[in-house]
Amino acid sequence: MTVEELLKCPKTIDRKRKPPFKEEFRHYKMSIELTCADTTARMTMFLRRLKDFPEDFTVGLKLDGPNDIMECDVVLLRYQGPHGGQSSSQSLKDLHNSYHIHEYTEEDMIRRRKKASYKCDGEHTSFEEAIIKFMERCNISDPNGIFKEEREMIMQVRMDFDNLQ
Repeated sequence: MTVEELLKCPKTIDRKRKPPFKEEFRHYKMSIELTCADTTARMTMFLRRLKDFPEDFTVGLKLDGPNDIMECDVVLLRYQGPHGGQSSSQSLKDLHNSYHIHEYTEEDMIRRRKKASYKCDGEHTSFEEAIIKFMERCNISDPNGIFKEEREMIMQVRMDFDNLQ
């Protein structure tokens, strides 16, 4: 399967309840196993948020290893908040200083990288919005509504914004 096929294949959160965040090394972390309908691939949605600076977060998709790409886990996609300090650039225009996305590419697959090298501006502006946009991008259904609160929050913000116009 191509990277795009892995990202777009239907995935489902089977959990009935949202797992609690676990505190680990100044971060809150959560992992959710996904059921992938069209493939034997095993994938996990993971969330991370810095305890002292909650704008520094990650919402990601991990292809669990061993898999068709490598023997180990591969991070296919990460929606991130601003965190700085990750590149040699000292420019405020560095994408790490704003909301951004890291996406695994076919080149990453050829070079057998464990994480995505490509980064671009994100359209998300909060942790909650990153979760919802990430789930839409990765074709993840949530039939038990464990992210209902985040979805409702984003829908309210969108309606408020539409009413301003």
